[in-house]
Amino acid sequence: ALVMHPGPMNRGVEIASDVADDVNRSVIAEQVEMGVAVRMACLDVLTRSRRSKACPSISPSPTRVSRAAEPAF
Repeated sequence: ALVMHPGPMNRGVEIASDVADDVNRSVIAEQVEMGVAVRMACLDVLTRSRRSKACPSISPSPTRVSRAAEPAF
């Protein structure tokens, strides 16, 4: 079974440490790492118009998503 958790996790309460650290089943580290990038991108998109109004001389650059960054299923 594949073990996922968005983090932060309470070891020993929500999930056993041996399960969370199992390299063959756990994708928690990757999930947390990608989750941070996704949240940062969402905040960038949501605050872009406000930032451009506050500093009109700075034009926000478009967010680019690389095909290589997409997970393969």
